[in-house]
Amino acid sequence: MPETGPTSRRALMQILHVIITHLPPELAARHVALAEAYTPGVPRLIAYGGPAAAFGELPWTDKFLLKDPSLSGPVIHQCFNELLPGICDWMRRQPMPFDAVHVTEYDHWILRADYFAQLAEALARSGADFLGKNCGIKTHTNWMHLFRYRDDPALLGYLARFSVHEEKSAICGMLGNGFTISRRALEAFAALPEPPRVYNEVLVPTLIHHLGFQIADIGAYSDAFRHVRWGPLWTEEELVDLARRGAACCHPFKDIPAACRLLAPLARGR
Repeated sequence: MPETGPTSRRALMQILHVIITHLPPELAARHVALAEAYTPGVPRLIAYGGPAAAFGELPWTDKFLLKDPSLSGPVIHQCFNELLPGICDWMRRQPMPFDAVHVTEYDHWILRADYFAQLAEALARSGADFLGKNCGIKTHTNWMHLFRYRDDPALLGYLARFSVHEEKSAICGMLGNGFTISRRALEAFAALPEPPRVYNEVLVPTLIHHLGFQIADIGAYSDAFRHVRWGPLWTEEELVDLARRGAACCHPFKDIPAACRLLAPLARGR
């Protein structure tokens, strides 16, 4: 009888890495090159939120342009309603049968070669279709974004139409960077008609939950995201120390030239 436990599921899992960036092509290329140095051979897709004129200069075939203006505005208004269907459309045109998608931002730095193996292990152990930092139901918490949306008529009306749960007003949340979603949950989200324009840290896990998929906090199954946080920014000294101590990744660190200068020698010597 073939093995069907978490270990076998992890071994068979193919994860697509999607990087959201708005950086000028030269800086975006340096960021992606460092991700390649740490995790070579991982399939990657660039979701570009920068100027359309710069999109053609990006040195990759696997890319698509994000036109949503919210992605160039204040972080707390950013919306992923265009992002997830765009990823889904791209995947459907590929011969490789991806099982899951991992989405990171331009200021997220991979620091270990087994990063995606750790993600696959966490997915297998959790049995969830969606993993995010601090991800869960926030309805009865004091999470700040809950107070923005707990009485939002557009969101609550939408949930009333599509939720499979008895509690149709439940609000979920996460840290927006570094979430992992199964292909089936991604396709279900992408099939939804005209979701309301709600901040991504609220809307994505909330809709995935109400569609009937299990969401989970990655921290319950792995310490890979121990050094992922909203803020403050990591310093150069901290970045190097994390890399040397074997941290899986860190966020946020926004100085791309500094990160490449500091991390490239460590990537070569690992």
